[in-house]
Amino acid sequence: MLGLGISLGLAAPMLAGPAASKPVLTVTNGQITPFSRDGVHYVEVLWQQSGGFTLSRNVTWHNRALGAGGANGGRQSASDYVPGGGGAGGLLMALGAPFAAGDYTVEIGAGAPANNVNGGGSNGSDSRLITPSETLVAIGGGRGASAGVGNTLGQLGGSGGGGRGGAASQVNGAGEGTAGQGYAGSAGYRVDDLSRASGAGGGAGSAGGPASANTGGTGGAGRLLTWIATPREVCRGGDGMNASASGSSPNETWGNGAKGAISGIAGKGGDGFMFLVVRADEVQVKASA
Repeated sequence: MLGLGISLGLAAPMLAGPAASKPVLTVTNGQITPFSRDGVHYVEVLWQQSGGFTLSRNVTWHNRALGAGGANGGRQSASDYVPGGGGAGGLLMALGAPFAAGDYTVEIGAGAPANNVNGGGSNGSDSRLITPSETLVAIGGGRGASAGVGNTLGQLGGSGGGGRGGAASQVNGAGEGTAGQGYAGSAGYRVDDLSRASGAGGGAGSAGGPASANTGGTGGAGRLLTWIATPREVCRGGDGMNASASGSSPNETWGNGAKGAISGIAGKGGDGFMFLVVRADEVQVKASA
């Protein structure tokens, strides 16, 4: 799989000229947060629901991260098939990039819904940024494998779903990730009934960790966004589990994949998002009327 570039710093070129001449970024349905780092003032805009923005003139620098919804793992009432972890939503980043004037539409994909019905989980939903020149699509995470027709393998997604810990002679494979957005899940494990364990979902930073005897794989790493107002990891893969696990798994946030469940509810995948950061001395940011 192709990986994503390492997060860059926040340094950017200074612009001359009076504040009144700055381009204007007008935001719809986004949360605006001014912040400072290393003596430089920035403005973050976060979308956790669909919206958009308009930029009045070209800008030389911005950072952006578009994340899709995370998948969840399967759910079983017994441990015949140990459900794999859900893959993280795909992540698309632009760091230190020029920023063209025009109208932009932001579409935020939901994470997979929580599931208390036996069978496979659900894929996450795509997020989109429609720019003046192209449409960028972050692909939803791939669901983890479980029992039932169509659920035997982890699914392809922004990051792939984990394989199940299956019965003898069963295929326990994982789903692939999408180049430039995330990584593959890991396969399930079985030597005998007592050793069964499921694979993990892939993340935006690495593939799902391998399952081993009676030990589920660890979800693939996400990406640490160091350049936003409150740095955080996003788009991490869901963990695998062993055959003795029971109970519900937690709901996730920030495009993360969710773990599967045995005799409980498989938690919700993390919803998608978009972060946009500009320099306060270069761009005036305001909410739409």
